[in-house]
Amino acid sequence: MNTHLVISAIGQDRPGIVDEVSAFILGHQCNVEDSRMAVLGGDFALIMLVSGPENDVKKLADHLPELEDKSALTIVSRSSGSPSATRALPAVPYNLKAVGMDHTGIVHNIAHLLAGMNINVEAAETSSSHAPESGVPIFSMHMKLAVPANLHAESIHSELAKLGQELNVDITIEPSSPS
Repeated sequence: MNTHLVISAIGQDRPGIVDEVSAFILGHQCNVEDSRMAVLGGDFALIMLVSGPENDVKKLADHLPELEDKSALTIVSRSSGSPSATRALPAVPYNLKAVGMDHTGIVHNIAHLLAGMNINVEAAETSSSHAPESGVPIFSMHMKLAVPANLHAESIHSELAKLGQELNVDITIEPSSPS
């Protein structure tokens, strides 16, 4: 039976980081099951779920300081359960999109509303760009949500519409296919 380890790392961006990290994991006979990687500012950040036989995962975790020294990344890891064993309550997958003029508090206000409705944010991606003609900063967010099956879609839409008006942000939510 495989065990799981979540590894997060951040450091100055440069070519070859993914190659170094993935080679290190493979060298310990472990597998990258799931990952997210991005360049943010001048830094590269990654988070990944690694699996393998218990002894191999433990050796990998024990040797992560070597990778940290070699790659100049700051690395944090922790044991994790199997992805299939994480959801306790039935949930429906939804996608949320928010777009509007960028200003402080958009992410927090939306996340706070969702938390209050017991909606889990499983993934989120935000970005800021400039409108082509005016140069106004435009905020964009995409979230993958797990909505409790007993929560009515009408109440979610209503609450998000009210918040969108308060924030002057267009917020849309729709069911998605499970991944």
